[in-house]
Amino acid sequence: MGQELQTKEYMRKVYFEDKLTIPLLDKDNCLPKIEKPRDENYWAMYVKTYSDSNKDNIWDQCL
Repeated sequence: MGQELQTKEYMRKVYFEDKLTIPLLDKDNCLPKIEKPRDENYWAMYVKTYSDSNKDNIWDQCL
Protein backbone atom coordinates (compact mmCIF):
# COMPACT_ATOMS: atom_id res chain seq x y z
CA MET A 1 0.00 0.00 0.00
CA GLY A 2 1.20 3.49 -0.76
CA GLN A 3 3.41 2.63 -3.72
CA GLU A 4 0.48 2.13 -6.09
CA LEU A 5 -1.17 5.32 -4.87
CA GLN A 6 2.05 7.29 -5.31
CA THR A 7 2.40 5.91 -8.82
CA LYS A 8 -1.16 6.88 -9.74
CA GLU A 9 -0.74 10.33 -8.23
CA TYR A 10 2.50 10.82 -10.16
CA MET A 11 0.82 9.67 -13.35
CA ARG A 12 -2.06 12.06 -12.72
CA LYS A 13 0.32 14.95 -12.05
CA VAL A 14 2.50 14.33 -15.09
CA TYR A 15 -0.29 13.69 -17.56
CA PHE A 16 -2.98 16.04 -16.37
CA GLU A 17 -1.16 18.89 -14.65
CA ASP A 18 1.76 18.90 -17.10
CA LYS A 19 -0.63 18.43 -20.04
CA LEU A 20 1.10 15.45 -21.62
CA THR A 21 -0.79 12.98 -23.75
CA ILE A 22 -2.06 9.82 -22.09
CA PRO A 23 -1.42 6.81 -24.33
CA LEU A 24 -4.79 5.13 -24.70
CA LEU A 25 -5.26 2.00 -26.74
CA ASP A 26 -6.89 2.29 -30.16
CA LYS A 27 -8.84 -0.76 -31.31
CA ASP A 28 -7.82 -0.29 -34.95
CA ASN A 29 -4.23 0.86 -34.64
CA CYS A 30 -3.53 -0.83 -31.30
CA LEU A 31 -1.22 1.97 -30.19
CA PRO A 32 -2.04 5.63 -30.78
CA LYS A 33 0.27 8.57 -31.25
CA ILE A 34 2.17 8.96 -27.99
CA GLU A 35 4.02 11.95 -26.64
CA LYS A 36 6.76 10.17 -24.78
CA PRO A 37 7.56 11.71 -21.40
CA ARG A 38 11.02 13.16 -21.05
CA ASP A 39 11.79 10.86 -18.13
CA GLU A 40 12.63 7.39 -19.45
CA ASN A 41 12.24 5.83 -16.01
CA TYR A 42 8.80 7.36 -15.69
CA TRP A 43 7.81 5.99 -19.09
CA ALA A 44 8.85 2.49 -18.07
CA MET A 45 6.85 2.85 -14.85
CA TYR A 46 3.81 4.06 -16.79
CA VAL A 47 3.94 1.14 -19.22
CA LYS A 48 4.22 -1.34 -16.37
CA THR A 49 1.39 0.29 -14.43
CA TYR A 50 -0.83 0.40 -17.49
CA SER A 51 -0.09 -3.25 -18.28
CA ASP A 52 -0.80 -4.32 -14.71
CA SER A 53 -4.14 -2.51 -14.74
CA ASN A 54 -5.16 -4.00 -18.08
CA LYS A 55 -6.75 -7.39 -17.39
CA ASP A 56 -6.79 -8.42 -21.05
CA ASN A 57 -3.08 -7.70 -21.51
CA ILE A 58 -3.96 -5.70 -24.60
CA TRP A 59 -0.89 -3.53 -24.09
CA ASP A 60 1.43 -6.54 -24.35
CA GLN A 61 -0.34 -7.75 -27.49
CA CYS A 62 0.15 -4.35 -29.09
CA LEU A 63 3.87 -4.31 -28.35
